[in-house]
Amino acid sequence: MFTFLGSEDLDGAPTHKVKMSFTETEGSTPMTFEATVWLSSENGDMLKMDGLLRNVPFDPTMPPADATIKVSRVK
Repeated sequence: MFTFLGSEDLDGAPTHKVKMSFTETEGSTPMTFEATVWLSSENGDMLKMDGLLRNVPFDPTMPPADATIKVSRVK
């Protein structure tokens, strides 16, 4: 699901701020993902993302784990 949160400047660049979320529909411990993404108003490029993943199966020999993700575009 995507939710438009508004427009704002990010380091002087005009952006659209969007919340995104995802939940698996199968499994005993479904993975979820929630993030806020800043997209360039000029061309749609992702300039920044802050997110949280829950119940991620990184390795079949270990239980699912949580993780954070941070992405920033480098000029």
